[in-house]
Amino acid sequence: MSSLWILLTYGLAVCLALYFLKAFHSRHWYWHVAAVVLAFGIGLTPTPENWSSPKLDLAIGSVFVFLFLWGAGAPFFRPQHH
Repeated sequence: MSSLWILLTYGLAVCLALYFLKAFHSRHWYWHVAAVVLAFGIGLTPTPENWSSPKLDLAIGSVFVFLFLWGAGAPFFRPQHH
């Protein structure tokens, strides 16, 4: 698999997470905690051997990055109340 695909996929996951945080701000805290817990659950779950492929690893990794950044980035994107 080309390094360009890896860079584009993970870059898109990071940009989407940051865009959603900037556009919609942080939601209720439990959604962000659930996203972090789900990200770690997805990341720590072993894939079956017959499913093992670089494309699946890339897809699972990008979902992990998206969920983790969206969940952990919530305190930094709170709406400003004046």
